[in-house]
Amino acid sequence: MLNLMIVDDEELIREDIKSKVFRIAHPAIGHIEMAASAIEAKQFMRKQKPDVVISDIRMPEMDGLTLIRECAQTDPEMRFIVLSGYDDYSYVREAFKHGIVDYLLKPVRLSDLEMQLNKAIQLCTPLNLQETRLSSPGQSEIILKPTRQEQDYSTKSMINIVKQYIESRPYGEVTLAEVSSLVSMNYSYFSTWFKDETGQTFSTYIMTLRMEKAIKLLNNPTLRINEIASQVGYDNIYHFSRAFKNYSGKSPTEYRKIPGNE
Repeated sequence: MLNLMIVDDEELIREDIKSKVFRIAHPAIGHIEMAASAIEAKQFMRKQKPDVVISDIRMPEMDGLTLIRECAQTDPEMRFIVLSGYDDYSYVREAFKHGIVDYLLKPVRLSDLEMQLNKAIQLCTPLNLQETRLSSPGQSEIILKPTRQEQDYSTKSMINIVKQYIESRPYGEVTLAEVSSLVSMNYSYFSTWFKDETGQTFSTYIMTLRMEKAIKLLNNPTLRINEIASQVGYDNIYHFSRAFKNYSGKSPTEYRKIPGNE
């Protein structure tokens, strides 16, 4: 049986996650300990080390990132899942460098918690039953293979961080260099990686976000076109109109004349 620790300075969040863990009812989870701070968590760890830790990444006095760093040095087998907010990108990026399993955005959804908890538990299991075959009548031969080691960060998690960061920035104010730095990737490598993961170049992805936002705004007849242009990152209304026509096949004015778009 595995020991789980939940670390967060907010009691409601600790209790909510504990309740969700009970609902998940994973048979590998035995004991659940809760700590209101990273310092308290370290005190508990001296008595009984947890196998899996779900920890807030930003806490007073000692943050979760410091806790992860220290545990990575003394107890590298301990598996961490971090809790973060939408503005914690730099903390999450740094946490991945120390081998965390993954991260969860607050408020934590049951399905996301279950997925990450299952991943952490699998990584705690030294051997994984991969194949069973009959060696003789009535007898099974079990082939045991070691589990695959987790990479420093998962592709799915990193692309989510990138998308959330882009959407949190004002339209038109995010650059490829800025985002590649966010996830600690080489500029050229990130450009190729992003296209492989999204099916679009970085510039096309940004353009699509801006134009889809413009379409929604154009459906509001109280907004002038120059106001919409500004909201999606264009200082020049003519540049906006040209970009919109290239994207939609119609100018903003023509789009508004379509029945139902007025």
